[in-house]
Amino acid sequence: MISAIVQTIAMLGGLFLWFSAFALAAILVHEAGHVAAAILFGFRVNAVKAGPIQILMSDSWKWTVSRRRILDGFVQVQFRSVPGRWGVGRCFVFLSGGSVANLCTALLALPLALRDTIMANVFAFFILVSIFVGVVQLIPFEVKGRRSDGAKMLALLSNRTKREDLLFAFSIKARFAEFKALYQAGQLEQALGKLEGLVSGCERTSGFQEIKELTTILSRSRDSLRQYLADAANATTETTTRVD
Repeated sequence: MISAIVQTIAMLGGLFLWFSAFALAAILVHEAGHVAAAILFGFRVNAVKAGPIQILMSDSWKWTVSRRRILDGFVQVQFRSVPGRWGVGRCFVFLSGGSVANLCTALLALPLALRDTIMANVFAFFILVSIFVGVVQLIPFEVKGRRSDGAKMLALLSNRTKREDLLFAFSIKARFAEFKALYQAGQLEQALGKLEGLVSGCERTSGFQEIKELTTILSRSRDSLRQYLADAANATTETTTRVD
């Protein structure tokens, strides 16, 4: 009786380890598909996480190991410039790239799973897990503020507000670069207009902690620039009055 229980536990433990290993492989393929789509369609890749490994690519490459959410992954990207008429299509391709990679990998591995060998069973298991990861990410859902690829794709295809909010989230850095260029050129009123648009967009899309923190920083910068322009206008008015 006890030996049967031990054998059952060992078998379940082995299945869990096998599933975890294949899930990590499928997640790696999924995120690689997102990265490939991002590079091909003009996005800047800022961070990649596949399993416990996370790589930051903003300024210089930096990688870390996390013990939290080991069976997890994501790719953070931004448009290199403010998106135009093809922005929606580019986002759609990027978001679908992960699932496409999973399904293509499963298709390529299919001939190896049709043989009468032990390795064929291994490949068959990997195919099932890869298809599972790819299909699940196409289902629209949200967990703790993180939306699936399917949820984001649905937002692109739904009403104009959701579509523009998602495009804004993918282009925050490009819009900030426009503000910075105007500010450095001394075109402060135009820079203030860009900054107000940034703050407004961040307030609409403040569902993520990172955007909440960015909203606070940009709001302070906007208020400071408003005050500076108001003080400059008052000083000019006073100077003109004295001259007159």
